[in-house]
Amino acid sequence: MLASTLKARVRSVSREEAGAAGAAMMAAVQQKLYPHMEACAAQWVDPLLGDITAPDACLSEVYDKSFTLYKETREKMRPVWRAMMANRREATHAS
Repeated sequence: MLASTLKARVRSVSREEAGAAGAAMMAAVQQKLYPHMEACAAQWVDPLLGDITAPDACLSEVYDKSFTLYKETREKMRPVWRAMMANRREATHAS
């Protein structure tokens, strides 16, 4: 789904707490345990990468059309949301 939405090949990583690992990687590079992030990633990330998932052109087309419809709906709903907010404000002030 992500590959098709982005129209790019993606790989998942099987690391738990990836955010914490990224912070630890930055600290390791800062402390000169690795010369740069690429070297750190070669040991900390690359071995845990899954297979490449390629985008599905048919799904990409569906997602593109869906996004266009989403944007159109969002714009058309703007006056409705404003009216609902005004109604809510009136109801709050009345009580």
